[in-house]
Amino acid sequence: MMGTRRQPVQQRSRARVEAILDAAQELLATENPEDLAMREVARRAGVPISSVYQYFSSKAAILRALVERNLDRVGALFQREVGQLLADH
Repeated sequence: MMGTRRQPVQQRSRARVEAILDAAQELLATENPEDLAMREVARRAGVPISSVYQYFSSKAAILRALVERNLDRVGALFQREVGQLLADH
């Protein structure tokens, strides 16, 4: 994941990173990216602020990771849909 300080290896660490990204995405549904606060991301994710900074050096790093995650999801969805269309014809 680009922009992360440390790559999560253990399942628990990966779950923590996902919780951080989920919290940031929820906050961005109602806030501007400029207003995203690292402390609020940590609070919403239910993790210490140190955990956020352990994996993400800045707010921009969280935003980059969210973009990557969402692009990966869109790409996977696109591949499935195209595969299904090709299989149907």
